[in-house]
Amino acid sequence: MDRPGRGLVADAAGWSFPEAAGDAALVAGHHAFAFEAMDAWYEEDDPVLGHPPDPYHRIDVRHSGREVRVLVDGVPVARSTAARLLFETGLPTRYYLPRADVDPAVLLPSDTHTRCAYKGVASYLSVRAGGRVHRDLVWFYPEPAPEGRPVHDLLCFFTERPAVQVEVDGKPVRRPSSMWKDERIPPAPMPR
Repeated sequence: MDRPGRGLVADAAGWSFPEAAGDAALVAGHHAFAFEAMDAWYEEDDPVLGHPPDPYHRIDVRHSGREVRVLVDGVPVARSTAARLLFETGLPTRYYLPRADVDPAVLLPSDTHTRCAYKGVASYLSVRAGGRVHRDLVWFYPEPAPEGRPVHDLLCFFTERPAVQVEVDGKPVRRPSSMWKDERIPPAPMPR
């Protein structure tokens, strides 16, 4: 397999720790690399997305027949009995919904794309509801990595955002907290 960038050199993209003391002694004799300085990373012949995967990090997806409703600024925008719940180490439960179960009239295109080492490259949609446009409030994986295939092309809302309320079987789900709870902090776009 011919990999992109083979034979190219990236200046100052790596460094080593020949000596380290105290808590840092574990890194003595090791090398580090600037992931973003490379055109691409591979594990064997498979591309690595976003960052090297953590062997202690996992995702699990479960089908759910419970009714999941999503409201944005109090306006119902989605209702599904075919949700897939994604459980990912260190992150809140994500509710992925079939596109047919989300009101298409509220969805607006976005040019934002991000990478997840476990699910692949995400595309985003903005949502118009309650008289406001909420930028990049929904994401989906049009071409997921193998671990992300169970949520292929399903839509997921930032449940931690104040404008979003998720209900499961008629009961509000407690709003989780994450680094994306503030609308002013958009998802980090992929480097070009």
